[in-house]
Amino acid sequence: MSDRFGARKRFFYDEANRDAFRDEYEAMSVSGKVLENKPLVASSMAMVFLTLLMLM
Repeated sequence: MSDRFGARKRFFYDEANRDAFRDEYEAMSVSGKVLENKPLVASSMAMVFLTLLMLM
């Protein structure tokens, strides 16, 4: 069983486990959701840095 949260695929034991995670994920703050997908944050920061570097 899998589902996507924050553009990242997550795997779950069963539907109850997925639903429990969904409820917890929806209750998280924005900063908590960002920390759930560290590769996305790192790549976004790298792209911003490279864009700023190219504009200079």
